[in-house]
Amino acid sequence: MDNEQQKAGGGNRPWAAYNIIKREGGKNIWSRVGSAFKNRDGSFNLFLDAFPIGGRVNIREDDREYSRSERGVPAEAEA
Repeated sequence: MDNEQQKAGGGNRPWAAYNIIKREGGKNIWSRVGSAFKNRDGSFNLFLDAFPIGGRVNIREDDREYSRSERGVPAEAEA
């Protein structure tokens, strides 16, 4: 079954998924563990690149500049 975000053309900006690791006596560590995409119905699809410690994931709007033209270059095109 296709998700609604894909049906919408995938024009949504990605949201960032962070694992916040609490440290005693110091600053918390915010480690990006993946991306999320919001569907038309308000739900999210979450794609994890790493397993979050403690199982807690924080979803925030991605504040980085995002453009489809900035995607990586395939390995065979670099040569």
